[in-house]
Amino acid sequence: MKKNLFLWRVVGVILLTTLFFVVLAQVRNEDKAPQQQTQDKNEEEATQQHPLIGETFPTYELETEDGKVFDFASGKPMVVTFFTSWCSYCHDAIDAYKEFADTRDDVNITLINVHSWEESDTDAPNYIKDENIDFPVLYDLEDDYTQKLNIDGVPLNFILDEEGVVIDVIGGNISLENLERIFPQKDDR
Repeated sequence: MKKNLFLWRVVGVILLTTLFFVVLAQVRNEDKAPQQQTQDKNEEEATQQHPLIGETFPTYELETEDGKVFDFASGKPMVVTFFTSWCSYCHDAIDAYKEFADTRDDVNITLINVHSWEESDTDAPNYIKDENIDFPVLYDLEDDYTQKLNIDGVPLNFILDEEGVVIDVIGGNISLENLERIFPQKDDR
């Protein structure tokens, strides 16, 4: 009898411990900001049917640092990535972009900072400077993209064709291998 009572107590403790960790995992997932939930998805899960697919990527009059309105129809395919300076997934993506850009000049990369999600006005510019990023970086100062495109997580990547038409939208980090898959090297033969 004592043996059965001990066994039931052990089973009870195991069940309560399991229940505790299941509830804790659910609470943690619910507490995550929408940005973090998007970041947790892998690249395949995050590919989505976005209403902009097949449409020209909007400019919303975003200006470069020299005051010119940026043109997303660059004559080359382009990756447009929304980022923040505090996002580690964004850092990983940008590192992959830098490595990709070192060997490829047939694809343009542009970053758009979700400025309202930064803690200070200098966080993103300091990050860009510290990391020696030489892609065009645009700042969504008026939250045009964030609001009009319902940006709810970073990194969020828009893949554009040569004319600036959105051909895919990928949430999350894009690895170097996947960049090479998305933009295969063309033979010069």
